[in-house]
Amino acid sequence: MFQVLLIVVVSVASAQASASSRNVLKGVVATVIDADRFVLRDRSGNIHQVMISDIDAPEEGQEGYRDAKQLLESLILGRRVRVVVRPELDYAVGVVGRVYAKKLDVARAMVKAGWAWVYREYSDDEGLVKLEGWAMMKGLGVWRDPAPTPPWAF
Repeated sequence: MFQVLLIVVVSVASAQASASSRNVLKGVVATVIDADRFVLRDRSGNIHQVMISDIDAPEEGQEGYRDAKQLLESLILGRRVRVVVRPELDYAVGVVGRVYAKKLDVARAMVKAGWAWVYREYSDDEGLVKLEGWAMMKGLGVWRDPAPTPPWAF
C-alpha cells in the first residue's frame, strides 16, 4: 500500500512540475520581428514566435515604430530570455508571455521608455499603468505627441 501511495504522489508531483515547466520558455532571441514580437530558439533548437504580453507597441508604418523596434532589439536580440507563457491568451502563430532578460522585465522597460502602451484589455498590471502615466507625463517615446494613436486603432 505504501509503495502504491508513493508512486501516485511521485507521479502527481512529476506531472505538476512538467505542466509548470511548459509555461516557461527559455532560449536565445534569434530575430526581432517588430516592436512587440520576436523569434526565440530554445535549447533543443525549436523555434517559437513570441508576442510580449501586457503591451502593444507601434506597428510598422506607424509613428515611433522604428524607435520602438530598435529599443526591443537592444534589450533582447541575441540574448537569453525567459518567457512566462500566458496560455489563456491566444496567438495563432506562437505564444504570448511576459518576457525577462535576466532580471529585466521587457514589457516594463518598453512602457517606461514610452515605446509601448499598456494593453489594458489583456493586462491587470497596475505597475505598468503607473509607468505608462509617468512616461506620458515626461513626454517620452510615443508620448512626445500629445495624442498618439495606439496600435489597436492604427
